[in-house]
Amino acid sequence: MELVPENAIKIVNGKRVEVPVSDLQPGDVIEASPGSRLPADGQLIDAAASFDESALTGESIPVERFKSEGLMAGAVVVDRVVRLTITSKQGENAIDRILHLIEEAESRKAPIERFLDKFSRWYTPLMMLVALLVITMPPLLFAQPWETWIYRGLALLLIACPCALVISTPAAITSGLAAAARRGALIKGGAALEQLGRLEKVAFDKTGTLTKGKPQVTDVLPLQGWEEEALLTAVGAIEVGSSHPLALSLIEKTQQMGLVLPEAEDRETLVGSGVRGVVNGNTYRVSAPSRLDFELPQDVAKQVKQLEEQGKTTVVAMEGRDQFIGIIAWQDSYERMRSWPSPS
Repeated sequence: MELVPENAIKIVNGKRVEVPVSDLQPGDVIEASPGSRLPADGQLIDAAASFDESALTGESIPVERFKSEGLMAGAVVVDRVVRLTITSKQGENAIDRILHLIEEAESRKAPIERFLDKFSRWYTPLMMLVALLVITMPPLLFAQPWETWIYRGLALLLIACPCALVISTPAAITSGLAAAARRGALIKGGAALEQLGRLEKVAFDKTGTLTKGKPQVTDVLPLQGWEEEALLTAVGAIEVGSSHPLALSLIEKTQQMGLVLPEAEDRETLVGSGVRGVVNGNTYRVSAPSRLDFELPQDVAKQVKQLEEQGKTTVVAMEGRDQFIGIIAWQDSYERMRSWPSPS
């Protein structure tokens, strides 16, 4: 629930009004600024914007959403102020649906819990009958004192009662599911939780498990006779000031290399495509290959495909309209585990 803000900026008759999230209804128009989380599911009104959906999908790189595309509650606005139309009712957004899944998971019994339910269904009445016989038989048949055998019968009933088994199992399962949910893992029921104890090998998703969610520049491939330093200087100059994680990573790369970035003029964000700017009188553009309105040269397309097949995010750098001067690739940085088993 911490992924959903308590208040939202609603647009009423052209004015911005802060309202509780609980007051939002389908059809309302709200505004969200960079760095804020969306309070409800909605459709984007603006032409395009970037959103960090890692808390919901695990994807570390912000994704581009375009006009009329669906957005999930809990996503973080990355690069610009956006407006969207609310599509979810109160209690029915993406975060609420996850909560419902957690509640359903907690209601599903593990095999051992089902066994204990069946066991206690027969065992408990049997122990009550035995305790009754312990209380009544010695006094009735052997003239023993009632006080002694009532005490002993109740002691037997207390010791034989399976409440510790019956109660401890669902309590442990609920605790385990809740602890996993707080850490971002949805375990669908006690059966799945019990199965985890039998696992011998685990295949991890990348984001948030083996990786840090912070992309780093891995490949810089100059073209047309350009040098790596010159390429990074030109691209870095037009990326200065951007809040996009890829741009921030690129600027950090230039700083590590000790490059001095010139001042870029006429910097412009190309909606849903990339960025453009003028450096020393020359116009440069950085764009995602899939967002270009023309086909890549065959040799450039081949290199881009090879990098993307390695799980890397790529952009192409151009001088002017269509002169390709380089390819830059990013990949999520990896966590180093102390005792990671060797692949078999």
